[in-house]
Amino acid sequence: MKSTNIGAHNLFLFLAGCLLIMASTSRLYAQGLSLAQIIDSIDRRNVGLQQYVHQQEAARHLTLAAQGWPAPAIGLGLNEFPYPGMSKTENLSARKMSMLRFQQMLPLFGYQRAEAAYQRSLVPQYADQQGMLRNTLHTRARMAYVEMWIGEQKIHAMQEQIRQLKLLIQVLEKQLSYNRTQPQYIYQARAALADWQNRLTEWQGQVAASTALLNSLMNKPVDAPLQIDTSRLPLSLTIPALLDSVSLLQHRSDLRWLSHQMNSLAYQREALLAQLKPQVGLSWDNMRMANGMYMYNLMVMITLPSLPWAARTQRQQAISLNEEVKALKDQQQEQLFEALGQIAQSQTQLDAWQKQLQTYETDILPAYAHTYTAYLQALAEQIGPGSTGVETLQAWNEWTLKKIDYLDLLHQYFLKKIELLNELEQ
Repeated sequence: MKSTNIGAHNLFLFLAGCLLIMASTSRLYAQGLSLAQIIDSIDRRNVGLQQYVHQQEAARHLTLAAQGWPAPAIGLGLNEFPYPGMSKTENLSARKMSMLRFQQMLPLFGYQRAEAAYQRSLVPQYADQQGMLRNTLHTRARMAYVEMWIGEQKIHAMQEQIRQLKLLIQVLEKQLSYNRTQPQYIYQARAALADWQNRLTEWQGQVAASTALLNSLMNKPVDAPLQIDTSRLPLSLTIPALLDSVSLLQHRSDLRWLSHQMNSLAYQREALLAQLKPQVGLSWDNMRMANGMYMYNLMVMITLPSLPWAARTQRQQAISLNEEVKALKDQQQEQLFEALGQIAQSQTQLDAWQKQLQTYETDILPAYAHTYTAYLQALAEQIGPGSTGVETLQAWNEWTLKKIDYLDLLHQYFLKKIELLNELEQ
């Protein structure tokens, strides 16, 4: 009996030492890329963002192109008076002359200014579209990073629990050698071990998928190794400051894009109506007669595009542009109200989940950990109701599930906060 007590005591010391080692190793985290570093890499390397830089430069060149003049026209011809075969009167002889003609229409300077303003107004639109894509990429990166971070935490927790379960199996096998437990408890523990190892493989696959997505967003090979920083939370647990409707209109790129679209349509309408202004042109003819004498003809031409039958197209297009502006205004208001509702809903949900997370950290998880440790100690010392190992196995399983529940809740919190950051475009 004495040797049995000494063996149990030594076994408990061994278990305590193993638990201490596990607790210390659980604080060892990989120092990899932070979320801010990955987002910075996406901003620098993603080719989708670079296309809008070229489009902005193209719009600037089109602004300069609007200052061009109409191309001149030059013609060469033959002038003969009268027509061949017509009778000559009053002793007039046929006159044949070679002719050179030059024509130049003057530009509509008002139209040039309006067209240049329209092309210039496209530059901030491309910047807004770049901001919209950047916000989308940041959201996808945050989601993939959180998926990867949560997966790493679950893998870490699962590996720790698998080690403890293996240790529990060793204890049960030791107790079986003293006929103090039954084989079915060992079988249950081994079945639980196989189940958790299978789930561990599933989480490792999710981490690999998130790694491939982050690499693709950074324009890197999808199979490139990637290690994230698991020593800190991917996102803070503080709720960002909310914006009012005026600030949201100025801050969100999609709402700014609608405003800039309306501005561009106004310039486009102005350029369209400027085409109804009369356009002046000059025509100069130089003719050389057969006897060597020269004559010229100078004409001033003017177009009349504002006549009713000629202006119908431009006027109807201008009315159409006015209707498009009204439609964009309604669309902007709808998106604004929807965004404000989503922001308020996200804030309320985050407040509730924040309180739940705090309860998990301060009360629930420590209580389950203490329960498991007490049952494990009782099993090692063969005292109390946990001597058979059933209660110990149940306490271990409950503690493990609570850890997973906590990580699932933390996962939901992060995803909801990402939605809020996406609405606020931060």
